[in-house]
Amino acid sequence: MTTTRPNFVWPVIIIGVGIIMLMINADVIPEAYGDLLIRSWPVLMMMFGLNVLLAGRLRYANWAVLGLSIILVVMIARLAYARQSEEYRDDYREFWQDYLPIEVDTLVVEIDVNETRTTISNAPDARQVQAEFVGSTESNVDIDMEIQDNTATLRISESRTGILPRLAEVGRGTLTVFLPWAVEIDELNYTGDDGPATFDFTAMAIRWVDVDIGRGNVRLCLPADTTQTVVIGNIIRLGNGDLRMHVPDDTALKLNLGNTDNQPRYEPPARENDYVFEVGGDLETRVVVNNQFDVLLDIDVDGTFTLDHTATCQ
Repeated sequence: MTTTRPNFVWPVIIIGVGIIMLMINADVIPEAYGDLLIRSWPVLMMMFGLNVLLAGRLRYANWAVLGLSIILVVMIARLAYARQSEEYRDDYREFWQDYLPIEVDTLVVEIDVNETRTTISNAPDARQVQAEFVGSTESNVDIDMEIQDNTATLRISESRTGILPRLAEVGRGTLTVFLPWAVEIDELNYTGDDGPATFDFTAMAIRWVDVDIGRGNVRLCLPADTTQTVVIGNIIRLGNGDLRMHVPDDTALKLNLGNTDNQPRYEPPARENDYVFEVGGDLETRVVVNNQFDVLLDIDVDGTFTLDHTATCQ
C-alpha cells in the first residue's frame, strides 16, 4: 500500500503570504513588499506547474521548487529596481524662488544630491535665485536660504527615506538652479552620488568651486569675463566620468591634474600649443600676462578630461 506524502509547500506559502500582508496592513514592514507580492503572482503559476511536473520524480521537489521560486523573485526584483532607478521621474516637484536684497553682495551655494541630473546657470534677473527639483516620490528635497550681514547662503539637499520604496516610486531626479549674476558667488560646493552635471558660469563672478561626484559626466563652462574675479579652486573630482571644460578666449589656466603623465584632450587639437604640460600633472597657459592666472583648479577625473575652445556652453 502506497502512502501519499502530504504537500506542505502550499500551506506554507498561503500562511507566509497572509502573515506578510497582515504585517504590511499594520505598517510593520514597508508597503513595497506588498507591491512586490502583487507583481510576483505569476510565480505561483510557475510553482504549480513545476510542482505537478516534478512531484514523485524528485525527492524534496516541493522545497526545491519553493527555493527556486524565491531566488527567481529576488533576481527579477533586483533587475526591475535597477532598470527603474535609471529612469528620470516627474512625480515629485519642489520649486523655490527669491530675490537677494540690495545689501547682499556675496552668495554661498551648498548642494548635496543623490542620483540627480543637475544644471546650474545664470538667472534671467540680476539678483534672482531659483531652484527646481523634479523627480520621484522616493526623494525629499529641502531648499532654503539664510542671510547674514551681506552674505546669503543657499542650501539644497536631497534625502531618501531609507525604506524600500514601491517600484513605481523609484527613479532619478533633475535639479535646475539659476544663480544671480549681479553678486559674487563666493563658494559653490556641490556633492552628487550619481548623475551628470552642467555648471554654466559664463556670466557669473565666482571664486571658489568644489565639485565631488561619484559617477557622471560634467560640463564646466568658465566665466567669460575674468577681469573682476578669479576662479581659485578648490577641486573638480569625478569618481567615474568625463570632464569637458569650456575655456573662453584669453582665459589663463593653471591646473593641477594630479600625479599623471597624460595630457588632456584639446579641441581643436592645435590648442595643445597654447599650454605647457609638465610631467607630474601641472598644466599652464603658455602666455600669461604678469603671471596672472584667471583659473586655478585641481582636477581629479577618472575619465577623459577635455579642454574645449570650440564652442560656448549654450
